[in-house]
Amino acid sequence: MKTGKTWLSLLLVTALVFSLCAFGGAAAYADGEHPAEAAQTYNMFAMGYAGQIIETAQMGATSVLTLNADGSGTMSMDADLMEVTAWTVSGNTLTVTLADGSAGAGALHLDKGVIELDFGGYIFYYGREGADTAFFLSPDTRLHAVYDSIDPAAGAHLKYALHTDYLNADSLYDVHTKGDVFYSADTVQVNGYESTSATFYQDGKVYSLKPADRTGMLATTVDPSMLAGNILAMDTLYSAILSHALRTDYTTETREEDGVTYTVDCYPATAYQAEGAFFFDGEGKLVRYVEGPPVIETTIDIGESVYTIESIDTAVDESLLDISGYQITQ
Repeated sequence: MKTGKTWLSLLLVTALVFSLCAFGGAAAYADGEHPAEAAQTYNMFAMGYAGQIIETAQMGATSVLTLNADGSGTMSMDADLMEVTAWTVSGNTLTVTLADGSAGAGALHLDKGVIELDFGGYIFYYGREGADTAFFLSPDTRLHAVYDSIDPAAGAHLKYALHTDYLNADSLYDVHTKGDVFYSADTVQVNGYESTSATFYQDGKVYSLKPADRTGMLATTVDPSMLAGNILAMDTLYSAILSHALRTDYTTETREEDGVTYTVDCYPATAYQAEGAFFFDGEGKLVRYVEGPPVIETTIDIGESVYTIESIDTAVDESLLDISGYQITQ
């Protein structure tokens, strides 16, 4: 069996972005109790770290916490299982001690069927069957409403321009996805030169395509489990929306550009994620996203990336999701 520290390392590799919120519990117990109503089986539905949160479904990891009425239990991480040597409740705080000596503590929300456990700064969110997880995972924000409107499985289309300070380059993206197929055309414009290429994903294989002459090559293979059932996360704009959608640590400003006034939600940088500003027009439509320079030091000066969004809709061109007419080099 692996240690709790190993499990945390596994989650760090799997989950890259998170949004952490603090909530109080409704019940209060004397020190050292293990109330019968808390003795249940809980499934992890999210994980938080450094002010961010990500849903378990996006991480490709599973964890089950079982608390027995006698104060014992078990905790699994994927296929690995460890004994819970003790769990107790004091006030509305649950403390869990594992067989390797590691311990986690956090808020107990019996009214919602949810518990939070802090293991070394990583917050594990667990819910029993029928738990009110929406309370934790559906913040009432403009950006979450955008995220909630996109259903990659049913079909999603994103069209936008991307300008990067590095090389002063501009790209036009036309992204289509439905089910387990992803297509992204990238038209690059730099120094008067223009070219179009496309990335195509299906069945664990990533292809690099040249739409103009209907040729392509197998670029790489990807374990589908690494995409956690959301292949649209291969797109950088959607990935930015996804990684910020559950965060609530933003400030709102009003900015005017080219005579147009925008409401801008500004998310501060974290240890892993650059500062991000999402621009909404007067009708509440997301029209622009500005990402600050990378927070992790690079050998080149990348600078800002500016996304100008033309559309986020369901107008999927399904003919693009079939490459049977391409000549593919394996």
